[in-house]
This record gives sequence, C-alpha cells and structure tokens, in this order.
Amino acid sequence: MIKTLNMIFLSLFLFFLPLHAYAQPLKRDLPNDILRNGSRGEGVKILQQALNDIGYSLKVDGIYGNLTESAVKDFQKQNHLTIDGIYGPMTKRALEKKLAEGGTDPNHPSYQIVAKGLNIPWSLDIYKGTFYVTERSGNLVTIKDGKVVRHPMRLSKPIKVYGEGGLLGFVLDPNFGTNQTAYLYHTYEAQGKIYNRVISVKLSGSSWIEQKELVAGIPGGRTHNGGRIAIGPDKKLYVTTGEAGVPALAQDVKSLAGKILRMNLDGTIPIDNPFPDSYIYSYGHRNPQGLTWDQGGQLYSSEHGPSGENGWRAHDEINKILPGKNYGWPLIIGNQKKDGMESPLFQSGNSTWAPSGLAYYNGALYVAGLKGAQIRKFNLSNKQETVVLSGLGRLRNITFDGNTAYVLTNNRLLKGKSDDWMINIHGL
Repeated sequence: MIKTLNMIFLSLFLFFLPLHAYAQPLKRDLPNDILRNGSRGEGVKILQQALNDIGYSLKVDGIYGNLTESAVKDFQKQNHLTIDGIYGPMTKRALEKKLAEGGTDPNHPSYQIVAKGLNIPWSLDIYKGTFYVTERSGNLVTIKDGKVVRHPMRLSKPIKVYGEGGLLGFVLDPNFGTNQTAYLYHTYEAQGKIYNRVISVKLSGSSWIEQKELVAGIPGGRTHNGGRIAIGPDKKLYVTTGEAGVPALAQDVKSLAGKILRMNLDGTIPIDNPFPDSYIYSYGHRNPQGLTWDQGGQLYSSEHGPSGENGWRAHDEINKILPGKNYGWPLIIGNQKKDGMESPLFQSGNSTWAPSGLAYYNGALYVAGLKGAQIRKFNLSNKQETVVLSGLGRLRNITFDGNTAYVLTNNRLLKGKSDDWMINIHGL
C-alpha cells in the first residue's frame, strides 16, 4: 500500500511540476483531505509549492500530509482529467492530451486556449481571423495567431476604471474593412460623478482615435454599469445600461439608466423608436450585460438579478426583448407577475448565474456566467436548459464565429496577477 501511495505521489508531482510550461490552471481550492493522515516528508511540501506556483490553492490539514488513492481520483473527477493505468495516476502525457484536445467527458466539450495573459477581458468581436478584445482596465487588444497586442487609444475623456466600470462594450462597424470604425462603451468621471458613454473610434495605424461621442451622461457607479453594445439586423446600435445601484432609475423613462438603448450608427435617434425623441428601447432593467438576436431577428438579453435589494437574491434572467416594454425591476423579479410588466423567458430561481455575454447559435441561446462559472445553453424550442461548459472559473463573454464559440474568462489570477484566457470551443 505504501509503495502504491508513493507511486501515486510521484506521478502527481511529475504531473504538476511541468504544468506551467503548458498552461496556468484557474485558481481554485482543492479538498481539505487531499493531503492527510500524517505521512512525514519534504515531498508533500514540494508538491504544495509546485501547485501554488501554477495557481492552485492547496489546503493541508496539519503539518504533514499523505496522498490517498481516493483523493487522487476525486481530484481527477473534479478537474475532468483523463487518467492512465488501473489506479489512475495523472501523468504529463494525460495533461498534454487534455490541453491539446480538451476533456473527453461529453459534458465538457473540447476546447483550446487561443490566447493567455489578458487582463479582465470584457467584450469580443472578430474580423478575418483577428480578435478585438476590450480589457476592463482600459486596453483595446488585438489577438492574431495567439499574439496579444495592446493598442494606444486617444479619447476625449479618460477611461475611469472604478468597481465594475471601465472599458466595457465593443463592436466593429459593419463596414469595418473599409472604414476601420468601431464603437466603444466606457466609464468616465465628470464633476466628481461617474458616468458611461458610447463613442465611435477609428483605427489609424496601430492607434484607436475617437471620432464622435454618440451618447454621454449615462448614469454609472461602482456597480451596475451594463455595458454591452451590439449592432442588430436592422443596422442599429443597441446598448445595455445598468441602473447604477439606484433601482428607481430603471422605471424612470427620463433616465438612460436601467435600459436597453437603440440608436443609429451616427448617434441620432431612430424615428421608429418606441418613445418619441428617446434612445430608450426597453426599460425596467437592473444590470443587463448580454445582447443577441435569433435567425428571425428577435432580440434577447441577459440580466443580473438582485443581490439583497428588498431582501431578494439570485433570479437572474434571460429576456425576450420587445420595443417599449417594461421588464419590471425593481418591482418584480423572476416569474412574478404585474400588469404592464414582462416576466423572463428563463430565470435562475434561487441559484445565481451572474449572466454576462449572450449568443445565439442553432436554435439556442448560450450565456457566459460569472459567479455561475458556466456556459449554459437555453433551447428556444423545448425550453430545456443545460450546462455545456464548466471548470474554467468565471466566464465573461461568448461569441460564435461559424460553428466555433470563443469564450473569455474573467478575473483569473496567476500569482496575484490577472491572467485571463480566450478559448475556443467546438461541439456546442
């Protein structure tokens, strides 16, 4: 038995020691009993340090510890790692296979790391194999062939990185190939107050230069800044705004907070908007962070539910958005009903998804979850909900390019520094 345990320990050590050369796993806590029962030796300390160096937090009971066969198997199961041999020691070869091909578990589809070293990425768009990513810290990044490049920006108002605010939404103009234009949503400060705004920018050489301020003065704050922008099938620009921590603003149709806005690409108000001379397309939103359309042109949005307001928690939402409609916050949540207000298409009940980026593909909605740390699939035909990806920590955004999904991780740390990934996923 001792010989078997030593072999398992050695396999684990050899497995983890070279891990940083291939990838840096998400920081997570391992079970308290993975090391236990008082086996004396420096090897345990070496293993613990090796794990800490690559981003794991390994909890140990007591000064000494002993690896057990059951602890190894539990660890494998939790991290979806393939195994070699009867007793399942994890090997370097098994890790390389996982990183190259993804897990073989059908509930965890194959994925590959496209880029690493991102700093809290928020939004993503794609043009001819180049990925354009915003980092909340204030950078606009391009990724080509796995190389991450941060580009200078010349804006009339500095980006204010504050709480959940910063550089958030981004979308390329439909004619980007010829006009090099894109649209940004970012937080800024004026007269000591926090706001958000939407601007157009143009890529000139390697720099992004502000062209026009489309709308400003959107209430902002430490939380609930919304921030997703997307261009619809009608070639209009749609913008999600949060209620900035002031719930009553969501019901105030004179405020741009807690809304989904719709505008022309030059920042003017479309004549067919539901409220005259207003950007407001729908209202009664708490903190919507996802926008997408199905093949028929129907708009959907993902929205964060309450975190203590009125004694309510959870009840995150996926909403079918109709022009001029009231989505209820802060008067109703979840499946509650009230005259003149819309209830969600899907909602999380007493669980928390913290949904952010939203995408449509092949008859289903896919949402990236932050606290939920999952990609969830919502089938629009049968209304079934399934988890299609987990185990990668907080996920901010999902974007499809053909039949490949690209996902941004969020707030992933390596040795105390941001090290988020962009991955691609096949088989969704």
